[in-house]
Amino acid sequence: MRKNFLLVGAMLVAGTFLGADVAKAADIKFSGSTMARYEMFNRDLNDSTEVTGQIGSRIRLNASANIDEKTSAFLQMQGVGVFGDNAATTANQGAVNRGGAAVSDTLNDVGFHQAFFTLKNFYDMPVDLKLGRQEIILDGHRLIGNTIWTLGMQAHDAIRLTHSHGDHTFVYAFSKIGEGDRDSGDGAGTVRNTAGANGLRVDQDAHIFWGNFKGIGGGALSLYYVMLDIDDDVLNAGSTFNDNIIHTIGFRQAGNIAGFDYRGEFYYQWGDADGSATQQTLNAGSWDREAFMIGARLGKQFGPLKATLWYDYVSGTDEGDASGRTVGSFDTLFDTGHKFYGLMDNFLQMGTASRTARDVQEDGLGGLGLQDIALKTSYKMNSKWKMKFDFHSFFTAEDAYVAADTTAARGAVATALANGSNNDGSSHLGEEIDISLHHKYSQSTSVVVGYSHFFADDLGNELIGRSFGAGSVGTGNPNSTGDGQWAYVMMNVNF
Repeated sequence: MRKNFLLVGAMLVAGTFLGADVAKAADIKFSGSTMARYEMFNRDLNDSTEVTGQIGSRIRLNASANIDEKTSAFLQMQGVGVFGDNAATTANQGAVNRGGAAVSDTLNDVGFHQAFFTLKNFYDMPVDLKLGRQEIILDGHRLIGNTIWTLGMQAHDAIRLTHSHGDHTFVYAFSKIGEGDRDSGDGAGTVRNTAGANGLRVDQDAHIFWGNFKGIGGGALSLYYVMLDIDDDVLNAGSTFNDNIIHTIGFRQAGNIAGFDYRGEFYYQWGDADGSATQQTLNAGSWDREAFMIGARLGKQFGPLKATLWYDYVSGTDEGDASGRTVGSFDTLFDTGHKFYGLMDNFLQMGTASRTARDVQEDGLGGLGLQDIALKTSYKMNSKWKMKFDFHSFFTAEDAYVAADTTAARGAVATALANGSNNDGSSHLGEEIDISLHHKYSQSTSVVVGYSHFFADDLGNELIGRSFGAGSVGTGNPNSTGDGQWAYVMMNVNF
C-alpha cells in the first residue's frame, strides 16, 4: 500500500516538473478584447413600426503559443450575446436568462471562435500548415472574409496550406461548411443527422485557391479559384437537389498610381445541379449557372480628406434565365458585405439561396442581383478623431418582372419577382447614407458613433421589406411603405 502511494506521489511530482518545463519552453502570450454596442433601429422600411434598441456584446480571450521552432497554436474563446436576452436568440447562448433576473451559474454563451495549430515548413516542404477552426480573410474581404460587423464574425473549420516566397504567396484552403453525418458507404443507409432542409443530409465543402503577386501595377494582383461542392441526399419526396457544383474564378488588382489608389476586380461563376422536377422553380430538373461580378474603386487623398468613387455589379437571374434553366445570380460566397454594400446590411448573402434552397429568388433581392454606385469620404480631424460619410445609390442588376409561366413542373410556386404588377420593369431600390464618427479614446480603446438612413423606392420597399414581414416571392410585404434608419454607439477595448 505504502509502495503504491509513493509511486503515485512520484508520478505527480514528475508530472508537475514536466509541465513546468513544457510551459517554460513554450512562448505563451495572452490577450483579449471586450466590445459593447448599443443599436437603435427601424430597418423594416415600415413607418408604422416603432423604433427599438438593444445592447450587444462580445468578449474574447486569446492565447497564442510559439511552442517550438516549427509549431505554434492559437486559441480564441468568444462569448457573444444581447443584454437581458432570455430567449436564446443570440449565438452560443443557452436557454437561460442572460440579464439580471437570474444567476448566471448555468449560462452557456462561450465557445471557441478560433482554435488551430500551425506547422511551419511542413515535412521540410516550403509550406506552412494551419489546421483547425480559423478565420480566412483574403484581400479586402470581397469573396472570403469574416463579416466584421456581426457579433460572432465568421470562422471556418479548415485546413490551410500557405507558401510565401519573395513577392508571391499561394494559399490552398479546404473548408468543411456542412457535414451530414451518416453510416458507412455512399449508398443507402441510416442517416444520423437530418438537420438539413426538408430532412435532408447536406454536405458542403469549399476548396479555395488564391495567389497573390506584389509589385504589379503599383500594388498587387490576386488570382482566385473557389469550388463549392454541395451534396443533398434525398430522404423523402420533398427533396431539393444534389450534386450542386459552383465554380468561381477571377482576379483582383489593387494599388496606387500617380497619387490615386484604385481597385479593379472581376469574377465569373459556372456550374450545374441535378434537381427534382417538383422542387425546381427554375424549370424542371437540372439547371446551369452563369453569373459574374465586377467591382471598381478610384480614390484620392486631398490633405485630411479622402474621397473614393465606387461601383459594384453583381449579376442576377432575369426572366429568360428563369425559363431557360439558368441561374444568373452571382453567389457572393463568404464575403463581408457590410464593408461593400452599405452599413445597414440590406444586401448580404446575395445569390447564396441557390446553394441548398429550392429557389434562387429567395435571397434578399429576389435573385435580381445588385448595382451599387457609391461615393465614400473620410475626413481626418486629428490623430484621434475621424469622420466618415458614404452615399450609395442602389439598383437591381436585372429589372423586376412577373413571369407568366405556371407549368406543372413548377408546381404552385410562381416566379413572380414583383408585387403583382406594381414594380414590373423597375430596378431602382433606393439610396443610403452612412455617417460615422471614430474616436481613438486611448491606445487600447476606440469609440464609434454612427447613423444610417435608407431612402427606399417602391421596389426597395417590396424586396427588402419582405425580409422583415410576412411577404415571400411574388407577394412582397405590403406593410413596407417607408424608409429605414439605424443608429449605434460602439466601444471596443483591446488588452
